[in-house]
Amino acid sequence: MPPVEDSEPQSPGQWLVAFAVLGLAAFFLSPYVDLFTVISFDGPWHLRCGQLIVESGTVPRVDPICFTTAGTDWINLNWLAQASLYRLYLGFGYAGPLALALLGLSLTAGLTGFQMRARKVLPALGLPLFLLAIFSALTWHSIRPRTFSYALVAGLALVLAWEPQDEDAPRFGWQRGLLIFGMMAFWNQIHGGFVYGYAILGCDALGSLIDSWRRGEPIFGLRVRWLTGVVIASLATFAFHPHGLGALEHVAFYSQAVGAERAFISELVALDISTVAGRCTELTLVLVVVALLVRRGAVKARELLPILLFLHMSFAYTRFVAILTLLAAPWVAVQLSDWIRELGAAEEPSRLLGWLAKVNRWLSLTWRLVIPSVVGVGAIGIVVLLTVLAEPNPPSRFTSMLKPMEGFGPAARFLSERDPNTRIFNSLNSGGILSWVLAPGQTFMDGRGDLHSDEALADYLRILSLRVGWKKTLDERRVEIVFLPATEALPPMLHQVYKWQVLYNDQRYCILRRPPSDPLPPQ
Repeated sequence: MPPVEDSEPQSPGQWLVAFAVLGLAAFFLSPYVDLFTVISFDGPWHLRCGQLIVESGTVPRVDPICFTTAGTDWINLNWLAQASLYRLYLGFGYAGPLALALLGLSLTAGLTGFQMRARKVLPALGLPLFLLAIFSALTWHSIRPRTFSYALVAGLALVLAWEPQDEDAPRFGWQRGLLIFGMMAFWNQIHGGFVYGYAILGCDALGSLIDSWRRGEPIFGLRVRWLTGVVIASLATFAFHPHGLGALEHVAFYSQAVGAERAFISELVALDISTVAGRCTELTLVLVVVALLVRRGAVKARELLPILLFLHMSFAYTRFVAILTLLAAPWVAVQLSDWIRELGAAEEPSRLLGWLAKVNRWLSLTWRLVIPSVVGVGAIGIVVLLTVLAEPNPPSRFTSMLKPMEGFGPAARFLSERDPNTRIFNSLNSGGILSWVLAPGQTFMDGRGDLHSDEALADYLRILSLRVGWKKTLDERRVEIVFLPATEALPPMLHQVYKWQVLYNDQRYCILRRPPSDPLPPQ
């Protein structure tokens, strides 16, 4: 099959195809993406954490936000991202954090696409697999620090996959080692997703050992030695982390720290194949198997092992799906492109290969434009956010750009305007925004699953489900306000039986206050 050259003249038909494909992609993706509003449950509490860091000048070691975890040791893995998000909030309102998140998303897409282009992926394969690669990162887009980890995964994959053009140049040198070290040192401070980076580097080193053994070369080659040194040097930078090696230990035992709350955090539960994330994983698995079948002898273990690891982890924890697709989709595209080229070179072109060559030719312009288009849209979005939509020193934390899912925004605004300064029993999903708009120490729980104890979660479920002893637990926790969906059983029970006052009810969320007739027990 003849290669598709970027320098080939483009016909009006190719421009028409390019505009049609890009337009359809934008149309179908738009319902899944919201680039200009804060909608995630956890985004607001990241801003609150950033506020605590910026205003105190230090990273808190114990939790001041939820009263159920007051005084509990708190290892904050996202401190640098949170401080950056809050400083941008001070300068631009919600537009600042949203612009930073959009920068992370644009880098993720740009680096992934650049890797695929640099490795000569055919357009007919590159377009759909590029979309698969970034789909989860795109649809899970938010101001949460994990956005930085997606960009760093894409960058690390590009650096590791790069091959020098000069055959006499070393396959792995100090420049690449220094670049990886800088990425990992930064990653250590900005997000707990640094564990992704160390997993990728470890699998690459192990795979390089296997590849060298298969070729009959010394197994501790230049690449393995450099990667080992980079990992050791990167781990040493935890000496500069506010929590030291405790941050690394916390990540290593993260599942134990989350405990029973894992069942209530959607991204930590086992993968459900019927969901969009499940379908992406299923498709990725099929494509990886196909690539292995057609490229058996040419597959490098150092590229395959990270994919297999994150494939396994994706079935155990849904959050790993975005990392899996960022690694697997470009690799599959490269393998299948090379296989098709081998078929075209070894045989008389079949009718299928001839048809595929025509498709590649028609899509060549689209493939050239897709990465600049995605990055360009991101750049325009950042400019719009930081100019048109910016609101320096916002007078209120409730603006049109704060639209939390589940519709509890109006109820949260009502409560914040009355500044209750008391303990609140809140739904788990609403804890993030309440922690952000209310003074610290009032919320029951929020999305920090690695902080809340199993005891606090047991009390939460006992009260919410009206299990035996629920009223005693509510009183012992000294709760004076309940903030819950109107469909829960607790609000009508408190109102009808214990005469709690209904302060707010919009049929989605309701707020109730403890009356004098139902006093708290003496301390």
